Amino acid sequence: MIKKIKDIVVYKDDRYYSTFPNIIKLRDNTLMVAFRQAPHRLPTYGDITHGDPSSKGVYVLSKDNGETWDKDVSIIYDHFFYGVQDPCINYLNDGTILSTFFMWKYGEINDYPNSSRQMHAGFSEYTMFLKDAYSTRSHDQGKTWEKPKLIDYYGKESMNSMRGNIVQLEDDSIILAVSGYHDDYLKRNITILKSTDKGNSWERLNTIPKIKNTFMGEPNLFRTAKGKLVCMLRSHISDGDRNVYEDGNNDMAYMHYSESYDEGKTWSVPKKTNHTSPSPFEAIQLKSGNVLMTYGHRYSPYGIKAVLLDGEMENIASKEAIQIRGCGINHDLGYTRSVQLDNGDIIVVYYMYDKEDNIRHIEATILREE
Repeated sequence: MIKKIKDIVVYKDDRYYSTFPNIIKLRDNTLMVAFRQAPHRLPTYGDITHGDPSSKGVYVLSKDNGETWDKDVSIIYDHFFYGVQDPCINYLNDGTILSTFFMWKYGEINDYPNSSRQMHAGFSEYTMFLKDAYSTRSHDQGKTWEKPKLIDYYGKESMNSMRGNIVQLEDDSIILAVSGYHDDYLKRNITILKSTDKGNSWERLNTIPKIKNTFMGEPNLFRTAKGKLVCMLRSHISDGDRNVYEDGNNDMAYMHYSESYDEGKTWSVPKKTNHTSPSPFEAIQLKSGNVLMTYGHRYSPYGIKAVLLDGEMENIASKEAIQIRGCGINHDLGYTRSVQLDNGDIIVVYYMYDKEDNIRHIEATILREE
């Protein structure tokens, strides 16, 4: 059973739109939360958008199990021309921090009349284009970072995006899932990559089988204690003019998952679960042997959900979720990532906002398994 202990504000600044967090625990038990930070455009443009040419990858630290956090952010990467999106961090066995992200390029719509990527209403005179996916590494616990490197490989699609978590195998090689970009959402592929040099270079292993009439994106990987790889997939069913984000359209966003029993070389046809949300899903192994899966619930009641699964995730399709936060205003929330502390408590980070000030910010919930 999972018990909620309390909620914590990790980072909030009314000058910024802070979203898409993830968390790792360093060897000295310092917690590092990375996220995307962009200027708060609502007062000027009257709208909020997830695309911004000024967005950057940043992080904050906590040295007391999440009770207090840095007031000022540190930079992972800030490009002078492109917007940095979804800066994810992964702690490798040798202490290297591997960060992945993708970037957007922006232009005026009049200069690109055939662009298919329309911005939100307040930014309708602009358009955005995917630049590609990149990685950077830190060998000194985040103080300095290498120059970002394109995630390139033989057989690569034109461009990739990703949520960015990895699994590390017993031989220290890394498995990563990326989403190929295509204007037609239904034609985007989930490709599995492998690196044997700590993310410096990559090889393509395979592509997860597609499901007819279904978008799959923002894959998150998990490795069970017995070595099975599970790829959790954000999935949208194409259904005419219905919008997957409209409350009540839960039937359009069933989470799917695919499994590999040979370290990522082959993958099963994705299976549907009873968990619904147009949001990425993530999982961690607990000390008890169970697995905790979390996600942002983007339908009413808006908030954050958690699912306690068996160690091999055999009950992933049917196990019911519990609501650990239920105060969301609308679907603009979530992107969970979790770690378990030495005392056994679990900290789940995500982004939320309050109706009073509309400031998107990073929060966390402390859970305990009983």
